[in-house]
Amino acid sequence: TDGNLRSHLGRTHKGTHGHVLYPSQRRQSQKPARQITAELKRKLDDSLIKAIIVDGRSFNDFSKPGIIDFLDLAIPDYRPPHRTTIRCRIQKLYAEERENLRQQLSTVQNIALTIDVWKSSSHIYYLCLSGHYFDNNYELKHNVLAFRRFIGSHTGQRLQRFLENEVEKINIQHKISATTCDNGADIRCAITASNVLGPRFSCLAHDLNLTVKNGLWLYKQPKGSEKSSTTAAATTMLKENELVEDDDDNISIADGEDVPDEIIETYLPQSEEDEKYEAFDLQVQQQEEEIADDMGEEEEDLAKAVSELDQEILIENCRANPNHLLRTIHVLFKRIRKIVSIMNNSSVLLRFVRKQIEVKIEHENSRLPFSESRLRAKDFVIDLEVRWNTTYEMLKRFLFYRSIITNITENPSDEIGIQQKQCKQLEALAFSRTDWSLMKSVKTVLQDFYEATSLLSGQLYPSNGFGYFVVMALKKYLSQSADDTVEELLKAEIIKKFSRYFGRAFISDEQQKSFLVS
Repeated sequence: TDGNLRSHLGRTHKGTHGHVLYPSQRRQSQKPARQITAELKRKLDDSLIKAIIVDGRSFNDFSKPGIIDFLDLAIPDYRPPHRTTIRCRIQKLYAEERENLRQQLSTVQNIALTIDVWKSSSHIYYLCLSGHYFDNNYELKHNVLAFRRFIGSHTGQRLQRFLENEVEKINIQHKISATTCDNGADIRCAITASNVLGPRFSCLAHDLNLTVKNGLWLYKQPKGSEKSSTTAAATTMLKENELVEDDDDNISIADGEDVPDEIIETYLPQSEEDEKYEAFDLQVQQQEEEIADDMGEEEEDLAKAVSELDQEILIENCRANPNHLLRTIHVLFKRIRKIVSIMNNSSVLLRFVRKQIEVKIEHENSRLPFSESRLRAKDFVIDLEVRWNTTYEMLKRFLFYRSIITNITENPSDEIGIQQKQCKQLEALAFSRTDWSLMKSVKTVLQDFYEATSLLSGQLYPSNGFGYFVVMALKKYLSQSADDTVEELLKAEIIKKFSRYFGRAFISDEQQKSFLVS
């Protein structure tokens, strides 16, 4: 038949041969009127791509069947762009943003850099380079200059080449006033050896974290530490591999694990069933499982490690051997983390504890004046070595819920509904009055470091200007005598590390001078 010929003439040359189409062909050629204009389509595409960038979505999220069905109903006749189109658009946007960044920084005379190397939960290493400067109106500005995956060995020479290449790409190699980083030997070597990256400034908040965690043995005991007669047997039974003190002198990667901020702020709704409670972050769950596995065979030994000594006897022993106090703190914190991990890994126990938390919060709120804000119930938490201030948060919350801990450890009742084996585990982890007194002393000491770290972690103001006042205030606090004897002993141990991390080995002369002029 001549149907194909008529179709070609009528549709391709419809101006002169439109009349040759059969009636059925004319109906087929009539397209439904578009319900969205080209301008609206462009705006929708732009908004879709922005959503992918802002929310970190995959390129094919808007091509999945459920989303397509929703869009058909919400915006008929709209078809999202293909993932290949999205990728090309994002690449173009990235190139435009890089060029805009170069133009923006071309008018800047001085810029300070911060560098952080971190590892994701999938063990992929990244390097983030950010810039901080004042614009022509003297407003503080921040920009991410580079965010790259880092492949290969993390030597100082490789990091130096990598960083110098990044700053040369945006043409700021002659504008760098200083570069702030942690105390990893690799990154320190890279910046010190470079003629481009400016003087190296040590991250003061990072130094505070090192001072506390290594000064009090919060996570690891230094190799070769002398054991006291009181705790030698207990620590031997723990069969711990004594680890070299982690002061980040070897590599900077450990300082920045991929840990979300919200893990230390897990809120409990006050009137919802427990199935609506927020789930713990996967990485926190993994850490809790590691704690449980590591100490599962040591529960009785952990209970013995912090003995039921009278506080006066404990102080006497600690005066004779300061390492006795530090080992006691080390094992005490392991017990705290252990009991929190037991609660988080038992749905029955966790449900009971959350009910007790709600009762306590309700009681505390009833005692507050009407004008004050209400307390919110929060779960117990486990601190993370790579997250600043989390030890203080853990301890503060643990002390606040002391009555709940005492209730489930000293005499676990049948009301909880846990197995007999779990009851014995909890009883073995019961805390004495000496333990609680020691926790209070540690919390008092950590509070000043918590406030100092919070002050130095500000994002809306230059924090270097506070550096001198923070360092001098902490030094004065650590040097002053305390009414509490245990607190005084703790401060004496911390100031040893404080003098190291805030001495010339880590704080350069340039940084010391910058404190005075900032």
